[in-house]
Amino acid sequence: MKVYISVLSILLILSLGVISTAGAVEKPLIVGLLKPDKVIVPFAVFQNNQWKNPWPRPKYYETSPSNTVTGLAAPWFKRYIGNVSTWYLWGDGFQGTKLSAGKIVKTASHCGEEDVWGIAVTNALSSKVEVESRDKIGAVFCKQVTVSPFQKISASKSLEALIKPIFDKQEAKAIAAPKKDSYSYSFQQLFPKEANQRTSKNLNIATVYKAILPGSKDAIEYVIAERYYDNPRGSDCKLISYWVGWIFVGATSRVIQSDFTLTNCDHQYVPSADPFAIATVQGKSFIVVQENGYESESYTIYSLDGKISKLREAISTYGGGC
Repeated sequence: MKVYISVLSILLILSLGVISTAGAVEKPLIVGLLKPDKVIVPFAVFQNNQWKNPWPRPKYYETSPSNTVTGLAAPWFKRYIGNVSTWYLWGDGFQGTKLSAGKIVKTASHCGEEDVWGIAVTNALSSKVEVESRDKIGAVFCKQVTVSPFQKISASKSLEALIKPIFDKQEAKAIAAPKKDSYSYSFQQLFPKEANQRTSKNLNIATVYKAILPGSKDAIEYVIAERYYDNPRGSDCKLISYWVGWIFVGATSRVIQSDFTLTNCDHQYVPSADPFAIATVQGKSFIVVQENGYESESYTIYSLDGKISKLREAISTYGGGC
């Protein structure tokens, strides 16, 4: 028996994301961040096994290595979301909370000096978490995927024991060779030169966020650690050794990657991030974070390799600045 399928029927099937000549077709996965004003800001789409910014760059941003959600003439995501009415929120205090999508709106970006397109959320959020301390509430997905949220926790003794030798080594290296071309060179030379003057100081674990790797008992932690010194010039602005790192927590815990900066109480130009969630998409693990500059922010997705030995930037999208 011969079966005839019209061109119109094939187009209809493909538009519904049901099948293709290559097999099953998944509708694109869109990820965004939820602002405290209850507006979702979509910033990337996962399609054909990769993360993309599928819109033309504004002329003022053509030479940048990353794309931007600021200054767009129209909402890039409109053609992708179709009739999606429910989004899913993941973050500290939120585990797949359903968000009802309303109108497409413009909202202020970082510092309020630029506009970005977003989707207004119409339902109330019920959570005891205080979102005022973070610029965004969490990561938002346009459909259900396997996700584990990052949650803020207290530092453990074992965490400090793991970090301290690495911190001490990176601190000694930075003090021995301060960056002459950096803004902080003038005060980098003020840090104690003798090792015992540094290692006798307490190490302050300022921030720890932890997420369980989906389908595992192991976890990923994002950590900020600092050590404070009095300024020998008599200033009330203390000198700070600043360390930030990603840690694999398992049978044998280890630091995956880290960064170190000599700074002061202003914390200018130190790397920091707000991690929101680890998502599993087509068998791969991705971490969704907001990266914070001194006067700007970017929305970044990192991929984890199979051995959990390093983070690789899958995509980074500029979110605005001052």
